[in-house]
Amino acid sequence: MIITKISGGLGNQMFQYAAGRAVSLRENTSLKLDISGYSDDKFGRHYSLDVFNIKVTLATPLDCLISRLFKTYLDGYWQSEKYFIEYSDQIRQDFKLKPRPDKNVTEYLKKIKKTNSVAIHVRRGDYVSIARIGQSVGICGVKYYQRAIRLITKKVKDPTFFVFSEADGLDWAKQNLKFESPCVLVKSSKDYEDLRLMSACQHNIVANSSFSWWGAWLNENPKKIVVAPDPWFDRKKTNIVPENWAKLKK
Repeated sequence: MIITKISGGLGNQMFQYAAGRAVSLRENTSLKLDISGYSDDKFGRHYSLDVFNIKVTLATPLDCLISRLFKTYLDGYWQSEKYFIEYSDQIRQDFKLKPRPDKNVTEYLKKIKKTNSVAIHVRRGDYVSIARIGQSVGICGVKYYQRAIRLITKKVKDPTFFVFSEADGLDWAKQNLKFESPCVLVKSSKDYEDLRLMSACQHNIVANSSFSWWGAWLNENPKKIVVAPDPWFDRKKTNIVPENWAKLKK
């Protein structure tokens, strides 16, 4: 039995599940999820993987104790496709959304499919409001996004940009980012709907956010261009960015 600890927001939970799923497939054994940390999460986050097409068994305290003793308990962020790349097809299948898109999301999907769509994800939120987080990870600023927009514009004919973020991030994008091509500020009510829409676009410009990463990774366009910030975090090295993604300085 493999148990993986689930923590953080939706993007981090997806990495933790994917790593655990890969180990369970590799070892031909069962997978359980430890979600006990959400009983007192200081940011008010909650377990969110139930929106996906996965069959989940939750671990009991006894399961976790036994798993730790036999060193089959995974505790970490696992932010790299290298932990599960050999099972990419299965992971993509697992992360199919169960809920049907609502009317608002369906309208966005129609626009995305009619255009050379480019998803831009802006991460502000706690990166801005909590100083220690912003100082550690580093925020993608105007220069990064403008360079990324120029790169995409050179390579994609008649792009339409779809901007995703929290409410404050959309305001920031509206005030700071300049577009010579059509631009749509996407307002959906749920994070997993943003994930659905970002992955439906033809190309992606991502922030240094695990949620943003999954929006691009789940994009199944074989000719997609993904632009990512370099370095991903300011204060630690990581191999989170796949080799076939374009890197630009933040």
